[in-house]
Amino acid sequence: MAGFDGTNAPTMYLYFYNGSTFVQVTTTDIREITTHRGRTRNDQEYDTGLLTVVLDNRTGIYDPDFTGSTTMVVSGASIIQRSMAMYFGMLWSSVVYNQFYGYLENVVVDQGFDAKVTLTFTDGTDLLATSFADGSYAIRNAETTSARVSYVKTLCVNGVFDLETNLKSTITNVVGSGSSVTYTGDKVYLVGEEVTVSGVNPSGYNLSTRTPITAVSGTSFTVASTATGTYVSGGLASLRHVTMQATLGNDSPLSMMQEAARCEANDFYITNINKSTYEQRYISTIVFHPIAQKFNRITRLAFSDSQAAGTVEYDNIETSVSMLQKVNKAVIQYPDFNSTGSGQVSAIYGSGDIASQPINAPVYNPWAAINLAAYNARKMATPLSMVKQIEFQAFALDTLYDDLLLLDLGDQVTVARTTVDGRSQSYNLVVEGIDQTITPNDWRITLYTSAMNPYYTVIDKNGG
Repeated sequence: MAGFDGTNAPTMYLYFYNGSTFVQVTTTDIREITTHRGRTRNDQEYDTGLLTVVLDNRTGIYDPDFTGSTTMVVSGASIIQRSMAMYFGMLWSSVVYNQFYGYLENVVVDQGFDAKVTLTFTDGTDLLATSFADGSYAIRNAETTSARVSYVKTLCVNGVFDLETNLKSTITNVVGSGSSVTYTGDKVYLVGEEVTVSGVNPSGYNLSTRTPITAVSGTSFTVASTATGTYVSGGLASLRHVTMQATLGNDSPLSMMQEAARCEANDFYITNINKSTYEQRYISTIVFHPIAQKFNRITRLAFSDSQAAGTVEYDNIETSVSMLQKVNKAVIQYPDFNSTGSGQVSAIYGSGDIASQPINAPVYNPWAAINLAAYNARKMATPLSMVKQIEFQAFALDTLYDDLLLLDLGDQVTVARTTVDGRSQSYNLVVEGIDQTITPNDWRITLYTSAMNPYYTVIDKNGG
C-alpha cells in the first residue's frame, strides 16, 4: 500500500488470529480494503459491519488448503477458516487507531494468472443473531435495559465483546445549599432523568438510585437535597436505565438487545474505535446508550467546500429536507403486565397522519410506552434541512487524521456549503454510516448522515 507511508496517510496494520496470537499480513500483499459500518438512514436498524480485503495470492499462502511453512499455517492447517478473528488498524504519529475487529465469513479464491483471494469479515453482529437464548433465562418479572444487554451479550460471545451501557459523568464540583445540591461534570443530563452519584468525598454528596433531577444547566444538574459541606474530590454520576419486562428467552441475543434499545428509543451498534492502547485492540464494544447520549456526542470533523483551515474538503454532498422521512405518528405495542394481553398507545405530533410501523417495546409500565410514543411521533415530524451523504478523498489530511481515525457512528460533524447562487449554508449532522475504499494510492470515504434531532423525552420516570 504505497501511499500509506505514515507521511501522506497513516500506516496500515492487518492481523489474522492463529489460535494463540495475531500475525501480521504482509502490507504489500494488500490490494484493496473496503469497510461498511452503520446504516444509510436513521430510521433503519444498524447493518452488520463488513470488511472485505483483496490479497495478492501469487505465493499461494492465503489459500485455505495451503499447508506449507508460513505464519498462515499452524499444525499443518491454514488459519484461514470461517470465524477466524481479524484486526485492522492504522498508525499515525505513533498512535494506533483501531478501525475494525471481525470474523471471517467468506473466502473467494481466484486461481487465475493474477492470483488473489477475497476475504469478507463481519463485526460479530452475526454472532448475536445466530446464537440462541434458551427459555431458562427469565429470573424475575422486570429488569433494566442495561441489565438485559449485560446478560445477553454473554450468551454466545464468551467474552469477545466489551459493553458500554451507561452515560457516566465525572464529577468536578459540588455545591450544597442545604435545600439543593448542584453537581458539575462532563456530560449533559436532562430534566426528569434519574441518576446515581457515588465516590464523592465527602460521602454526604452521594445519591441513591432514582434521585430525580430538578434543574439542568450545561453540564451541571441540581437535585433536591439537604446536604451541605465542602467538596473535596472524586465522584461519578450515572443514569438509571429503563425498566422493561424480563424476557422469557427462546430468542436470539440480537433480538433481545433490539428490544432493549426500542425501550430506550435508541440504538446499539458494535465498535472498536477509540480503545485506549494498542494492546487492547483485540476486542469490540457493544455501545448501548440512554437517549441523553445524543446531547453528549463529540463533534469530530468540519467539512467545507472552501478549503478553510482545519476543515476537510468534500467533493460531493447530497442535501435534503428529509420530507420522505417525515413521521409524525407512532404506535407503541407493549405487553400489559397487569393482564394476559398486550397494550397499545399512540401519539400524533402536528398536522397530518404519517405513521411508522408499530414499535414493539416490552416496557414495564404504560407511562414508559406513552413517553416512547410521544418521542417517536415528534422526533421526525418536522423536516430538517440536512446533508444525507458526504464523499471525500482522505489522503493528505495531516493534523486532521487524529479526528478522522476516531470518527465513529453517532459522532457529530459539521458541513459548510456555498450554493451555486452564492448562499452560505451550514449543517450540524450525526454520522449514521461510514464506508471506506482503500487501495494503494487512493482512500475514498463516504459518510451517511442525518440532521441533529433536538428533541428528547424522559422514559419510565415513574419506575416499575
